[in-house]
Amino acid sequence: MSIKSQVGISIAVVSIVFSSLCFALYFAFTPIVLASALVGTIGAGFAFAAKARRTAMIALVFGLVPFAQLLVEQFFDTEYFIFIPAVLAICIAALAIINHSFERRAQLRLTP
Repeated sequence: MSIKSQVGISIAVVSIVFSSLCFALYFAFTPIVLASALVGTIGAGFAFAAKARRTAMIALVFGLVPFAQLLVEQFFDTEYFIFIPAVLAICIAALAIINHSFERRAQLRLTP
């Protein structure tokens, strides 16, 4: 793995962690939605430039979780469904990891 790929993936992982922390801070400080979306987009851009498509997708999805929480809270007028965007983001990340493991396994089978 090249240094460029490692840097891109590291920045994306930092943006995922920041977005996860923003999920916890959303209840106390609602404007954190903008910071989370901005950092998620930057992390996704760096990951995409490093040719880490799955990591870019996960960073972008996690960056939009607080914004989706705000939309769910506004449209449904309740806080019962506010965890749905986070659960969906975790499911998308799990599917990306499963997809990566299947592709990796297929590559190992084809290598003599």
